[in-house]
Amino acid sequence: LLDQFVPPAWYAAIVQPVTLGLLGTLILALWLAHRQRAEAAILEIRIDAG
Repeated sequence: LLDQFVPPAWYAAIVQPVTLGLLGTLILALWLAHRQRAEAAILEIRIDAG
């Protein structure tokens, strides 16, 4: 989509790394949020059991 408007060299140098960086950040944020929720749920289960 974007490579129709952006010169190929620019696309390779700028658009691709930025897109990959944003995707990586998003995935990392989702993973961290999921992990925190899982830990909170485990703590709640432990408290209920205790």
